[in-house]
Amino acid sequence: MKTTNQTRLPPLRFTFYVLRLPSLLWLLTGLAVTAFALRFAMRALGVRDDIPFPGLVYSVTAPVVEFFYRFFPLDARFDHPAIEVASLAAAGAVLAVALAIYVVGLLLLGGNRNGATQG
Repeated sequence: MKTTNQTRLPPLRFTFYVLRLPSLLWLLTGLAVTAFALRFAMRALGVRDDIPFPGLVYSVTAPVVEFFYRFFPLDARFDHPAIEVASLAAAGAVLAVALAIYVVGLLLLGGNRNGATQG
């Protein structure tokens, strides 16, 4: 009986998903941070919320930004320019959470991106 010292590779499906998860994580993070940056810029320019696209951005980002209003209070009026620090804080929080998820994923996989175990 011949024995070989070959490492078994994980199934192709598992490898494919492990390689795609970080890309998906950073894509979603980029979309969220872009939405918060758009909100910050539109509030700084005084864009009203009754226009369709700004209204969509304001309504999508509102649940996260409202949490940060306790720390960075601001008038609720959208018809005059204002520096909204809460939206920047929300963007930073989303980025920090994504980075933490990425680091935990690296630690769980042992830094090996194809999912094969070392040993």
